[in-house]
Amino acid sequence: MPDLLPSVPNYFNRRLELRRKAIAGLEQRIVDAGLPPKGGGRTVEDVLVPGLSPEAETAALQDLSDGRSDELRPTKEGFIPFCSAESSAGIAINSFAAFADHPFADPLLGVTLQAPRFEQRLRINGIKSSIAPILDVVFRDEEQAVLIDSKVIEPWRKQDEVDLSRDLDKSAAAVSPGFVATVEALRSGELAYVALDADELIRHLLGIHSAIAKDRLPAKSTLVALHWTPTDPGQLADLFALLSAEIADFAQRLADQSVTIRGLTYPELWAGWAADGAPEWLRHHAAHLDRRYGITLSDR
Repeated sequence: MPDLLPSVPNYFNRRLELRRKAIAGLEQRIVDAGLPPKGGGRTVEDVLVPGLSPEAETAALQDLSDGRSDELRPTKEGFIPFCSAESSAGIAINSFAAFADHPFADPLLGVTLQAPRFEQRLRINGIKSSIAPILDVVFRDEEQAVLIDSKVIEPWRKQDEVDLSRDLDKSAAAVSPGFVATVEALRSGELAYVALDADELIRHLLGIHSAIAKDRLPAKSTLVALHWTPTDPGQLADLFALLSAEIADFAQRLADQSVTIRGLTYPELWAGWAADGAPEWLRHHAAHLDRRYGITLSDR
């Protein structure tokens, strides 16, 4: 990929600054809403945005529990990860659980948002491991599926070393030459992203292609790399631009395979829900999301 780092001076130190400011700002939004601070007895119900029906909450949290996620499992200190203000599962459920009660034809995602499923596991053909790729949100109908990988501050943590075992090669070869070339470039270090977790997206795509091959997903499927951005990124805007550029580069490299790859931000999605022509309930929902997640990282 093009060398993008020169456009982001002092990237690694500023990544720490971004993470610190984001966590502090998101936590403050929860406290400002009159809810307990982190470590102060905060519950799962505390971090769900207002307006979700009990049925939608229950269905979403059941998916989260069934998906073998650690989000609802207390740590040794007794804290539930889902209760973190920066939980990527939390922002996904807060954003999409409402569509269990109110279907909406979303023009940006190009699918009717209804019957959302969370933490859906997609096994890769030929891999017997008990660990399978998990998609944060899945919407589907008879004709198409939209599968969402949700991120909040994960891009601003140190990325793990690439771990794409040779066990994946047979499944990768069945996808496309560009897919194989990208996997090999990631393994060799010829291709390296600093904000994008390409290793995870590769596994997601293999899981999606495997499900398509078994008729468990429609052939028309889209993987959306959906990430949080602040209302005002301030002096850190170029870091978010870097992440968007890495997603675009990844999608371009894999353009010869059949699953569409899109990069999108949560505020871009919410803006459509807040638009004048959107249903009143959806505009209210978007307002709740903005009050929870719409922070500034600017020092001014």
